[in-house]
Amino acid sequence: MRNYQILPFRFTHFNDSEYLLTNDVGEYIFLSNEDFEKFINKELDVKSTVFQDIASKQIATTDKVEDVVNMLATKFRTKKSILRDFTSLHMVVPTLRCNSSCIYCQVARKNMDDHEADMTKKTAKNVVKTIFQSPSPCIKIEFQGGDPSTYFEMVKNHVKVF
Repeated sequence: MRNYQILPFRFTHFNDSEYLLTNDVGEYIFLSNEDFEKFINKELDVKSTVFQDIASKQIATTDKVEDVVNMLATKFRTKKSILRDFTSLHMVVPTLRCNSSCIYCQVARKNMDDHEADMTKKTAKNVVKTIFQSPSPCIKIEFQGGDPSTYFEMVKNHVKVF
């Protein structure tokens, strides 16, 4: 039996006979109560299948900790790489005016004659400027409201700029 180092992990008593262990990149393993006790007390044989499964999840290691941490960092970066393009969806609200009363609507709609609920051209210009500052190579724009078609001139203004 060789010594091993336990790395950061989370665990919970999953049921009467098992523990669930997870690492920061979402990998997991179930251990019997007996194997869990042996593991945390550093009594597992490092040549056992159980230990090899735990080590493959970077929850414990017999290797240099720095190497294992680098592997976890690579897995974490890969898993979170979608965040590089994080701000790809932009929701633009040209107006809060709406002539419907949909029961599911979450918007505090305004009456059709309340033009104070409309986006100004200055705000629209700033919205477009902000959208194009997005780090994402693919930009998606969704017009919401109220009912965007009630201020269709502003929607056309946005589309023309894009």
